Amino acid sequence: MRLINSAADRLLSAVLPKARAGACVPEHGDSWPSYCRCQNHRVFTKRCTVQCLGNVTCGSCTNSGIHC
Repeated sequence: MRLINSAADRLLSAVLPKARAGACVPEHGDSWPSYCRCQNHRVFTKRCTVQCLGNVTCGSCTNSGIHC
């Protein structure tokens, strides 16, 4: 049985790609609206999100419908 298990492990490692294990920051997935500008008496905001490694990405600015 041990021989079959080791052969199966070798076969799988030859076929499947190697993956790195890792952990995300605790804030991963948190998001919030962020101010962009006031234009035509409307506030424009963008949504920012914390990525797995802690970097923050933001979408494009959109009209929030809030007067400024």
